[in-house]
Amino acid sequence: MRAQSSEQAGPPPAASPAFAGALSAQHMTEADRLLIEDPALRSVWDWLARRYPDRRLTPEASLSLDLGVDSLG
Repeated sequence: MRAQSSEQAGPPPAASPAFAGALSAQHMTEADRLLIEDPALRSVWDWLARRYPDRRLTPEASLSLDLGVDSLG
């Protein structure tokens, strides 16, 4: 059985200080980069990055599981 590489092992924990902050556009897939070009989506992305600077923010992040959001109201 082969050992998993760090890429195959999955993303680091969302609260890991070494990986805190929003994923930069240069590290996103082309599809994700196209999404954040939309001004409305970009404003939400930027707000989440400011609101949760100590968490790892990726396009795949779960608001409830990774960021601890239980309500937006």
